[in-house]
Amino acid sequence: MTKLENVLSPEKGWAITAKILIGFIISRAVKTSSSLLGKGEHFTLLVTGWEKYEEILQNVYGDIGKQLCHYVKETINTPVEDAVTAAKLYRTAWTLLSGPDFEYEIVQASPEEAVVRINNCPWLQRFEEFEIGPEHRACHRSHQANGEKGLMVFNPMLTFKLTKAPQWGDSYCEFIIGLKDF
Repeated sequence: MTKLENVLSPEKGWAITAKILIGFIISRAVKTSSSLLGKGEHFTLLVTGWEKYEEILQNVYGDIGKQLCHYVKETINTPVEDAVTAAKLYRTAWTLLSGPDFEYEIVQASPEEAVVRINNCPWLQRFEEFEIGPEHRACHRSHQANGEKGLMVFNPMLTFKLTKAPQWGDSYCEFIIGLKDF
């Protein structure tokens, strides 16, 4: 019998695992698992309405951000005292969740502020595969909650502001990680 590592490279295994994980999270948070409602139905949205649906997604993705950043902080064990370090660690957290196809670029950087752009988002690709239209994604609110809650784990003086998102008509996501003025 052939060992799995001889059949599947670690990189390919990671890519497959990330794709499955993203699909699972999307299906749990966005789509129903019941085929009785039909393809493309959004059970949570149907039951709660849009406002409560967005609140649920914000809580889910905020908690994901806290957990991811907690694991990265515990593993790397380095102080986060500036925006650039925070942006690099946040990239690590999101790459662990999203897989090797995730493209995260720090386009401007200073100790006080880092501007980050996501050029290739596996989450967006999975939404499209699941036939979930932009009107049901709430990416902007989910990503904002994830960044805010996740970065607080690194340092409570950090801020997160999403400035561009495909849901708003942009071709990519972009956000600013900064230090609070006190």
